[in-house]
Amino acid sequence: MLTQSHYSACNLHDAQDRAAYRLHMCGLCHALGDSYGLPARLLTNHEMIVLNLLTSAQRPQAPDVVTRRCPLNPLLKVD
Repeated sequence: MLTQSHYSACNLHDAQDRAAYRLHMCGLCHALGDSYGLPARLLTNHEMIVLNLLTSAQRPQAPDVVTRRCPLNPLLKVD
């Protein structure tokens, strides 16, 4: 189970909402890292995650979920 969380995910009361927030947070981190490297991963913030949630909600199909290692904590596997 993922034990780390973003400070905004802690304020969500529904477990499904927290999981969706973490999914978008990790996906954004991986996408930024793949395209722009480690410094871009470190700049991931709450506003970028909310923007990612909003743009993903406009897509007709759900995004693909892939399990990868967390680049900031390599002992964790995240979706």
